[in-house]
Amino acid sequence: NEMPHRSAEKVNMKTFCNAFPDGSDYLPVCTELLNRLGFMICDETPTPTVGRVYFSTDDIVVYHPFCDDFGPFNLSAVYHFCTDLRCLVEGYPTESIVYYTTGNQRQATNCAFLLASYLVMELNYSADDAWSPFSSIPSSAFAGFRDASYDPATFTLTILDCLRGLAKARDCGFVCFHDGSFDAAAYDSLDDPANGDIHVLVPGRFLAFKGPREDGIPAGRLWADTPSGSRIFHPSYYADIFRELGVRAVVRLNEARYDAAHFARAGTPVVDLPFDDCTVPPLGAVFRFFRAADAAPAGALAVHCRAGLGRTGTLVALYMMKHH
Repeated sequence: NEMPHRSAEKVNMKTFCNAFPDGSDYLPVCTELLNRLGFMICDETPTPTVGRVYFSTDDIVVYHPFCDDFGPFNLSAVYHFCTDLRCLVEGYPTESIVYYTTGNQRQATNCAFLLASYLVMELNYSADDAWSPFSSIPSSAFAGFRDASYDPATFTLTILDCLRGLAKARDCGFVCFHDGSFDAAAYDSLDDPANGDIHVLVPGRFLAFKGPREDGIPAGRLWADTPSGSRIFHPSYYADIFRELGVRAVVRLNEARYDAAHFARAGTPVVDLPFDDCTVPPLGAVFRFFRAADAAPAGALAVHCRAGLGRTGTLVALYMMKHH
């Protein structure tokens, strides 16, 4: 679907310079690095300056929307950004490192999220401390993250909301960039819609995936490409992947589009908890999901609805809120 045209406000950091220390033209964000790390929103690429290293990800890290959504970036993008910035900070020990964007309001929002995420994941900042330096920038410089639809947004998330989620995941041990547990290559491979569209939400506990189906897939095939260009998967496609990821059961939240026996034969029984898409989950379904998760043997639950997004994310998030 073609994205609808939406005017995007350009934001010039020069408007905000009065809020910066010593009249600087960039925003220092990290006292631990002696304010050498900064953020800048500008209309064009900054002029090279002695003692400064400017870098941008505007043309490198690109969010691919489902509809009119624009972010935030996923964990792989955050990981690669943190890794690259760490190399810059270590490689230029005396220069100021200035991260800049020449994009619109939405681009500025994504960039601010990435830089603040670096403070959370690399320097162990709390979410509120990571966002504090950015609070000197008027809120009009940033946009609220919205749901994946073309309808007017009725609820948005701030950058701080997302940082609090990231910091909570870090504190709970769900994600760490320093102990070797986060495999960016594996994350990207599973995330690829051509490889099953799978996301590990809580290592060893929950993963989300796009709902498999049997209709539209030729006999003897594990997947097929539709005329619209998307890829659909037979339940048997996931057998080896789930075995490697330690999946012990599947939870199906949408109407049945495949015979559950395909998963059962692979040792992963299916628990059916269907409810309508785009609705609040019935309380009974919530508690049945909790019981299914608590009763599952050691290993992960693989949860899906039709797309593996709304219903799936809601129930897994409710369980995480209950226990963490």
